[in-house]
Amino acid sequence: MKTAVEDVEKNKVRVVVEVPPERFDRAISKAYASIAQKVRIPGFRKGKVPARIIDINLGKEYIIKEAIEKALPDFYLEAVAKSGVRPVDKPQITLKQAEQGK
Repeated sequence: MKTAVEDVEKNKVRVVVEVPPERFDRAISKAYASIAQKVRIPGFRKGKVPARIIDINLGKEYIIKEAIEKALPDFYLEAVAKSGVRPVDKPQITLKQAEQGK
């Protein structure tokens, strides 16, 4: 994971983080598995719904949102540890791009 620290103000910094595609893809796979356990789609047993069917019923955007919500705390903690920043407040997070395979 790439991180870069930029000074913004006297006591504020911006930590720019680039998550490798394979790590984000793993987060998406975990999101599919988690959603498959919860969703009920006729013709499929609970937990056995294929990713393609989940995409059709819930939308790819929903899957990406779930993956981000579940993986973001880990990515954040790793980026903070790697950058050496000592946060004193909750972060403001701005997402630039989130796509499977990118």
